[in-house]
Amino acid sequence: MRICALPHRLWSPRVKLSATLAVGRDAIDLPRQWREASHVFLQPHRDVFELPEPIIESLFEVMSGTRRHEFQLTTLHPDRAVRMPKTAWAPNIWVGALIVGDEDSSRLEALKQVPCAVHFAHLRPSAAVPTLDLAGLDFVVVEHDGEPSGLPALEEQCEASGLRLFMGRRAQDAETRVDNGSALMRRATHSPRRG
Repeated sequence: MRICALPHRLWSPRVKLSATLAVGRDAIDLPRQWREASHVFLQPHRDVFELPEPIIESLFEVMSGTRRHEFQLTTLHPDRAVRMPKTAWAPNIWVGALIVGDEDSSRLEALKQVPCAVHFAHLRPSAAVPTLDLAGLDFVVVEHDGEPSGLPALEEQCEASGLRLFMGRRAQDAETRVDNGSALMRRATHSPRRG
């Protein structure tokens, strides 16, 4: 799935949690070494807001200090993101709420309170696409196996709202590469709004 025109990168600093917390500073500082502007997926297989607070602060310090990159992260805990200081939110940080079913829809309301530049819904429906209020979002990502019910209605809702809709296979099944012209991606004509 292509979210933007910038080259895509993954940033997954290894965090070792033990009696003495250890994190490689070089892994956290890695985006500072990347000269080419990139769209960076932060911790794509782990929720940033489940990490210890000092680690979260370090990650946000790096994101705020490397504005040539765009950073995208998805969380189960947008309510925790809301509690971050407003000064932590640089205009290059995009945050999405992970939604599996209708019971998760309250995450979108919390997400809309996060003072980030771009807000998105990241849906992983198992059987049916949840019914959601997409007002205030910039785009929607759907990872799925097969064809979940309710997909045409979501496509119509995104089209009517001018939201881009990105669709693809579940991450664990997808190849690790940049997808330049996938038929799995469908989108409306509008790009995410900025700032």
